[in-house]
Formats: sequence, structure tokens, C-alpha cells
Amino acid sequence: QRYRRWRRANPSPNPNPNAARIELFGGPFWGQSKWLGGELGGDGMIYAVPGDAEQVLMVAPGPNPTARLIGPSYPGKNKWLRGLRARDGNVYCIPCCADDILKVDLSGGAPRVSTFGGPYEGKWLWHGAVLSPVNGCIYCMPCNALRVLKIDPATDAATLIGPVFEGRQKWYGGLLGGNDGRIYGIPQNATGALIIDPRTDEVYTKGSLPEGGWKWHGGVVGHDGNIYGVPNHADSVLKIDTARGGEASLGLGLSLSRTLALTLSLGLRNPSLSLSLSLSLSLTLRYRHSAGRSWATTSATLTASTSTSALWWVTTVPFGACRAMRRRSSRSCQPRKKLGSWAQASGTARISGRTDFWERTIASMGSRYGRTP
Repeated sequence: QRYRRWRRANPSPNPNPNAARIELFGGPFWGQSKWLGGELGGDGMIYAVPGDAEQVLMVAPGPNPTARLIGPSYPGKNKWLRGLRARDGNVYCIPCCADDILKVDLSGGAPRVSTFGGPYEGKWLWHGAVLSPVNGCIYCMPCNALRVLKIDPATDAATLIGPVFEGRQKWYGGLLGGNDGRIYGIPQNATGALIIDPRTDEVYTKGSLPEGGWKWHGGVVGHDGNIYGVPNHADSVLKIDTARGGEASLGLGLSLSRTLALTLSLGLRNPSLSLSLSLSLSLTLRYRHSAGRSWATTSATLTASTSTSALWWVTTVPFGACRAMRRRSSRSCQPRKKLGSWAQASGTARISGRTDFWERTIASMGSRYGRTP
């Protein structure tokens, strides 16, 4: 109801009758994470995949669009993630946290919603799927699931194929290679690209990437037929050469950084003001080279840093009192000499600290991709 009030109170100006117009219709549909993606069915309707929503949402496009809920209710959260239309026009929804596959059957006129397959145990099981033009089957990328899920729309058979892949959040999204007809999974925490050959249902990985790191999330097929992974936490773009059967390579990464620090140090007995200016330049070169059928990673880091400090002595003892102190005591009152020795000690401590910092940084580079968010 509040959307209708907002629309009436704020009409969109449309001076150009041919310009796009935005409007809201259907509902209200309450809740969050209700539907996770949608697919155009063979009947021309759009079917939204239930995430936290309990029913499928059917949208009828046109000049007067409508949206309504269809099918039985399925409780739960993040049940299915994305959907694909098979050759027969039916829509199949990929199980994420659900224990079965959701199907919207459009072969009999009115849509019929049902489930089959499973039961599958776990959360965030498969993330993304690809329809193979070779055999018309749907192949689902294992996220937390241990194996690839194959759905045959011709028989509604669901089977697990390929070897067992341990680990969590392994591959995020899959794409059809433009040169060989194979299906490729984008490595998120996995150590290589997932490759599925629909001709033989052979499943294997290729590449020698660092484990973990939430590296790439999804990808795009380029005009050259190769697949390019979008960096998530990785510092390079992933390229999968589909003409060579899925060889994975990385680009070059360059990072520069500089730091300006102003420090105020106030002591209880001897207050002082310290200004510190530091400039740090870090160059990281990361590349990959081929060694037969395996790939290796080599990293090199060049770091240069400079630090300059200036210190002003602030004292509450006037020079007249200092002369009186000399007369009463054998100890001399020499603030200038104390200033020089204090500044030298401070500079030594800062340089030592920076050296230790860069040693720790270089030593931990090997486990950089092992961190999770």
C-alpha cells in the first residue's frame, strides 16, 4: 500500500512519450530474500525462484502485467537459487538449502509446481547451473556439495556425477565454454577451475591456484570463446583458455601505497610534540607459468620505505630556573642535549619497527589467499 501512495504522490515526469517508464504492480509481497532469480518459461511467463518465499511467483508480462503466487507452499530459507529453462520449456530451480529440485511443469497448459530428486543434506549446496547444448542436461556447480548435480529434463532423473570434492564454497557460478562445449565452474575457494565434459560426464579440475581466499565470483564468456573470472578478493582477473581444455592463468598485479602520519606524544613529566612523515612504495609482481600439465605460481615483492621525524622539545622549566638548578646541584640542566639523544633513540625504534613489519608482511604472503572474510 505504501508503494501506491508513493507512486501517486511522486508521478514520474515523462516529457518524451518514447522514453522508458517505470511502474510497480502486483503484491504487496512481504518479507526479505523472497525470490532468488527468475526464468522465462516456454509459455512466455516469468517464474521467480523461491528463496525465503514459500511459493513460486508467476509474472505475466505485457501492457497490463500481473503477478500472482502459484503452486504449493514450501517453508524454509534460501531454498532454491536461480532457475533454468530446459529444451521442453519447463523451468528447473537449483537446490541451495532445499533438499530437492523444484520444477515448474508447463507441458499441460496451466503451470504445475512440484519437486523431485534428493533428499540432499546441507546448506548452500549448489551455486549456479548450465544447460548443455550437447545433451540438454543441466549441470549444477558444487558450492558446499561434494559432487556435481546432473538433471536430465527428459526423464527428470537427478544424479551425482564425478569425484568427491572436499571443501566449502568451492565454485560460484558456471559457464559454457565457447570453444569446446565443456562447462566450467569459477573457483571461489577451490584450487582450480571445475571442468565438466557433457559428452562423457567426465568431471575434473585444472589449475593450481591458492586454496581459499574467496577469489572469483562468476564470470563472462568473451568474444574469443574464453572465460574470464570476475575478481572478488583476488587481485587479478582469471582467464580460462577453453581452446586448450581449461588452462587457467592470471594477469599481473601492481599495488602502490603511501602513508602520512602525524603523531602527538604528550608525556607526564616531559611533554613533547612529534611529527612523523613516512612514504612507502610496494610493488607486487604475481605471474603464472606453465610446467607441463601443471601450473605453478611465483610471487615477488619489492618494498622501499623512507621515514623522517622532527621533534620539538616543550618544557615548563624556564631558563632562569635552569640556571638556579645549576647553582644548587652539580647536575647540569641541558635541555638541548636531552633533545638530541631522545630524537636519536626514537628514530632507531621507528626504523626497527618498520623492518619487523615488512618482514612479517613478506612472510605471510604465502597464506594471503587462505584468509576468509
